[in-house]
Amino acid sequence: MEQGHGIRGIARQLGWGRHTVQRYARAARWTELVPLQNSCMWSELVFLRNS
Repeated sequence: MEQGHGIRGIARQLGWGRHTVQRYARAARWTELVPLQNSCMWSELVFLRNS
């Protein structure tokens, strides 16, 4: 979003609901929302965070 990607586009890319994407986007620290680094979403989150 910071780089021009919209909530809907990110949700579509990840196969998530847009409210889930909004929750991650609004979190003060995104790592608080990811309990384990081995979760199935870890690689997508790292990619989005580093994009």
